Amino acid sequence: MEKFVEFEGVKYEIPPATTQKRIILFLRHLADYKFISEYVNNLEVLDVGCGYGYGSFLLSLKAKKILGADLAELQIEQAKKTYKKDNLDFLVLDATQLEKNFPPESFDVVIGMQLIEHLELPEKFIESAKKVLKKNGLLIVTTPNKLVRMVEGQKPWNSDHIREYDPSSLEKFLGGYFKNVEFYSLLGSEKVYELEKKLRGGNISPKLKALWRYTPEFIRQGVRKGIDSKLEEDEVKLDDYEIVKGAQDKGLGFFAFCRKN
Repeated sequence: MEKFVEFEGVKYEIPPATTQKRIILFLRHLADYKFISEYVNNLEVLDVGCGYGYGSFLLSLKAKKILGADLAELQIEQAKKTYKKDNLDFLVLDATQLEKNFPPESFDVVIGMQLIEHLELPEKFIESAKKVLKKNGLLIVTTPNKLVRMVEGQKPWNSDHIREYDPSSLEKFLGGYFKNVEFYSLLGSEKVYELEKKLRGGNISPKLKALWRYTPEFIRQGVRKGIDSKLEEDEVKLDDYEIVKGAQDKGLGFFAFCRKN
């Protein structure tokens, strides 16, 4: 398996212990960051939940200054070793307590990439981000669409996800904090949707899917291994993704651009 993915002439290191399944998610995240990069030109940016830092590095190619932050110390250590640039730095912090680390109105843009679904209290992150945003600053939130991931009554396949959102619930949640919110959706090619179906258990019946989170871990690992073995390398490229305006039911995930008045 290749250790790097090349994008617009820059090589991005694939995170450690990455399976083919994870490469598909990695490419999705790069597609997300590519879109977001158009909103950070010459601005001061905080990327919360940056993980291994490849997205923060991509944004650093356009941002005036960018700070990647995550609660996972090992990932931040890896990010510091892997991605070095004068306008880029990384630190460990709690996404729900940003105001304890920065003065009010410190950033032009705050990003929460695939973050709110992991938080027990996502409203604390939204409130905290709003405090450290400058006037007219932008909070950018991305999150997966539960309509393409779960059957009715099912809990998230990813046991690290507390909750996932559909268009209605996401609009209601963010609308409680920002008057000006613009939504976009990440769509995929037919090939992408077929792979997404495999990643979610293929033709497993809805009843069995609903029981996934209650299945013993050793069985879940076996299922994941079987799914990974069916995914062909390099089957998905960045060109297989596109982003369209609005929160669409068929979107793989959503972007929400929340403007602070």
